[in-house]
Amino acid sequence: MEVGILANRYAKAFLEYITPCEKSEKIVEQVKQLVEQLSCVPDLQSVLQDLNANISTTKKLELIKMAITDVEPEFENFLKLLIKKERIQELKLILLRFLDLYNERKHIKEVLYITAEDSPEYDEEIKAYIKERTSCEIILKKKVDPKLIAGFILQIDDNKLDTSILYKIKQMRKELTEKNRRIV
Repeated sequence: MEVGILANRYAKAFLEYITPCEKSEKIVEQVKQLVEQLSCVPDLQSVLQDLNANISTTKKLELIKMAITDVEPEFENFLKLLIKKERIQELKLILLRFLDLYNERKHIKEVLYITAEDSPEYDEEIKAYIKERTSCEIILKKKVDPKLIAGFILQIDDNKLDTSILYKIKQMRKELTEKNRRIV
């Protein structure tokens, strides 16, 4: 079975499993915490992906539980299921898809906001502007990249708005290069 389809099925099932649970917010935070750990500690992901490793299922579960604090029983049961069904190697993909589905259901949009300088006074304005346009709760993930020179980049889902000076310089360079090719 294709990994994307598999991740989607497990993510949907897990979302349905935790939805009636009053601790669903805490479980979502634990999922985010585990995704962060899997991204920051590549060795953890590689150990989980290695099906030939002589690591028992209980040891794999213990490894995962060490990466998160106070694992909720519902999340632990889900992890046990993935280990039992030998799907733990797709854990990160499943959890990322779960977070996407959760955000979709709760009308939450994660927005990547990259600026040349840290300017907290604009953060709330941008958040309010996007919230007004999308009618969704906004989680602003902010990064500072001095290479942009000035301006900002906003990325919402698959849409990207780049108003940086760096982008404009690249566009001008591209246009001038194309014009020079025509002349020669």
